[in-house]
Amino acid sequence: MKPSSMAAMLCLLGLAGPVMACSPLPPVIVKLPAGLDGRLPVMPPLPDPNYPYIPPATSGMCGTPARFGYNANVPALSNQEVSDRLGSPVTPLAPGWLASQIYNAGDQASFNAKNYSAKWWTQGQQPDTPNGAWDLSIDPLALPNWDATRAYNAGEQVIYAGKLYRAKWWTQNEQPGSNEWGAWALQGDAPATSVDVSKLPGDFTVSAVKTDGQLFVRYTAYGQTSVGYTQMNNCQIEVHPPMPDPTLADSWEIHVDGVKVFSSPLGAPYSSAIPPAPPALRNPDGSCVSGIHGLPGATVNLTSTASTTVPLGTSRFVSVWSCKGTQCRPSKLFDHSLTGQPTTTPPLYVAP
Repeated sequence: MKPSSMAAMLCLLGLAGPVMACSPLPPVIVKLPAGLDGRLPVMPPLPDPNYPYIPPATSGMCGTPARFGYNANVPALSNQEVSDRLGSPVTPLAPGWLASQIYNAGDQASFNAKNYSAKWWTQGQQPDTPNGAWDLSIDPLALPNWDATRAYNAGEQVIYAGKLYRAKWWTQNEQPGSNEWGAWALQGDAPATSVDVSKLPGDFTVSAVKTDGQLFVRYTAYGQTSVGYTQMNNCQIEVHPPMPDPTLADSWEIHVDGVKVFSSPLGAPYSSAIPPAPPALRNPDGSCVSGIHGLPGATVNLTSTASTTVPLGTSRFVSVWSCKGTQCRPSKLFDHSLTGQPTTTPPLYVAP
């Protein structure tokens, strides 16, 4: 190999010495978003297939190292990852309330499957008594993230940037924490979130493409259901429509730097063709077997898809959340700012 070619190869591999202009830079320290998004594992874009580039044998010329492209395939978190990163599997109930027991301020008790906290010394007062000695404990799963498009009435609570806020009066499109004298009163840190993984929707994937400061996002989830067949007395076969797949989500969300910027219901999934019914049950002479008989069912594949485009502005991170009721499964956190950048020195991500 010619010396100039060897120099280019060494430079490309980062082996040409620390003083070379093409030496890798130290990692950049990047803060993760506040709130739940800051607990998600981060993933980069897909590699650009056109790099690394090794130049012709020209003396002193460095090669171009591998770099990221402008698209990504972002997977959902597994059940184990959700439990490990977002909270304990199930919210525990405090011991049941007892009318004969004395409770001091801060003591916990459950009543009708809800947790309550004593505001002061109390005995014998039922926890659900209006304006009484008990406060209903905040259910973090019932607290929504702040949504700029939604109108909020006085007393409603939201989570924004890892903090809990309460509306002082009717408000819309006022960012919590942006104005000390504004519509939102800071209540403290957002409560720890608990996730019941048995109620989460199933697995999904996200494909993302970044162009002109926007991100095109396509959501895809697969499911299965079955179709049933029943043979009637006259040998006619009735087809029972397939049931919904309980693992498929009913809505999806997109978060940018930890703030929900998009939310939409998911439409009915597409289904594969229903297989033809099995042959009717017949006697040896070819006559129809009398009575009503269940026949073997068949599997039908389901596909749930949706897509949208979100503006990125000066943001860095994007995540997608697949929801069924109040339970949502997140994707990994996509660092879209790495698109088109060299892969040699990945950022060092730190807690917010």
